[in-house]
Amino acid sequence: MKKFVYLWLFLWISTGAFAAVSCSDIQCNGPMDELASQVYIDSYGNVRLWVPSEADVLNCSLSEGRYAILHHDHPAYDVISSAIMMASAANKKFKIRIVEGSNDCEISYVQYWNS
Repeated sequence: MKKFVYLWLFLWISTGAFAAVSCSDIQCNGPMDELASQVYIDSYGNVRLWVPSEADVLNCSLSEGRYAILHHDHPAYDVISSAIMMASAANKKFKIRIVEGSNDCEISYVQYWNS
């Protein structure tokens, strides 16, 4: 019986029950409180997300060395910024897709889902 419990526990952990932030060259995803530990709106109306060191692999230059940014003139700014705020408040699992090669890790779109 102990072997069954250990096997179940191992499988549960390895399938992402304790999923942290993971990033590739085009996106990052994970629990919102770990993916964007700080969300702020700058004086120009841009939404900035403080992303963890895992984001260093993104194919873009992080704004001010640590931020992904949603520009205020993005065509879907209202919808995306609302999704960011909602996901932050509810600590949803979250994905940020960036514009590849952008000078400031511009956010292209986001996605969130329940655990």
